[in-house]
Amino acid sequence: MMAETDPLSGKVELLTDEYAKQILAGCYQEPMSAQHISWKYNIPIAATYRRLKQLKKTGLIEEVEEDEPGGGGKGNEAAKYKTALEKAKLIFENGNFSVKMKLGEEEIESEF
Repeated sequence: MMAETDPLSGKVELLTDEYAKQILAGCYQEPMSAQHISWKYNIPIAATYRRLKQLKKTGLIEEVEEDEPGGGGKGNEAAKYKTALEKAKLIFENGNFSVKMKLGEEEIESEF
């Protein structure tokens, strides 16, 4: 587990990033490789790898193993990623913001 003062600080920032949102939404239903994400969402490959690294570090996305060998038929297997985030809510109530997230079995809540 990461040692952060607020476990949601990096996660909330990523949820407002356009590339990160596309990656999270795209990898929700089926795992995708960085190359496929870059091509499908027209995200520069370097930016794709940066966001994947950040998303993985914060636990919003995870690297998964595929059952099918060979990946794209090029003789090498590319890592694939699947969204770990199941639910996120931003709440504004009584002049305060709070965020609730569900990552697998873990539920996180924080005010900011």
